Amino acid sequence: MKQINKKIKLALVAVIVIMAMAFLSYKPRVYADSYATIPQEVTFGKAYSGAIKVLEKNRYNFVLKKAGTVKITGNMDQLDMTYGPNYYVVSARIEIYDETGKKLSQDWVGGSTGSQYFEVTANLNKGNYYFTIDGASGQGVNYTLKSTYKEFPATSVKKLTNKATKKLKVTWTKKTTVSGYQIQIATNAKFTKNKKTYTVTKATTTSKLKKSKKYYVRIRTYTTTLNGTKAYSKWSTAKNVKITK
Repeated sequence: MKQINKKIKLALVAVIVIMAMAFLSYKPRVYADSYATIPQEVTFGKAYSGAIKVLEKNRYNFVLKKAGTVKITGNMDQLDMTYGPNYYVVSARIEIYDETGKKLSQDWVGGSTGSQYFEVTANLNKGNYYFTIDGASGQGVNYTLKSTYKEFPATSVKKLTNKATKKLKVTWTKKTTVSGYQIQIATNAKFTKNKKTYTVTKATTTSKLKKSKKYYVRIRTYTTTLNGTKAYSKWSTAKNVKITK
């Protein structure tokens, strides 16, 4: 009986030792930094391809010297075809970060049926950024993608009219992809005298102008970016008008 108890004790000790060794040697995987490949520097207009398993990420770094719109387009397919080539799940996501690692956006790409084409658009100020693509489902994906960049559009003053007493109406070329406009009015061409600035989203009329004075007007667009800042285009060429009413 004593011999049996001794064998049981030895077996328990062996199990405890094995469990302790397994626990000490275990290294948890940090998925947030688990990149399937070394981060790549993006060349806009160039195509990239890759394959990622579930909870893996591929990272792409890019720099914007001027604010603008970045568009990421591509196609994907599942690595695991257990349920057939036409069986799709929400299979991946694209996330955009600033250089500090703050996540600015997250888009699920793919879909439950049909084409696995994806398109993600982001308005960004100038700076350093990166985006990741990861296999968010239990399938994993392979993919091709391409990113493009387009500077935010500028605009110009079309017409200045003094239709009412001491009032000036400004008309400009509208841009559908911007958030709004900033108009500056001054009494000299360098915009240093009696300067006023107006932020608007549509055509506006300014008041409290002086009769018989010449006013110079210029305009620029602004776009609200993903991090909440306003990115401005360059100023337009100035036009001038004399207030006669």
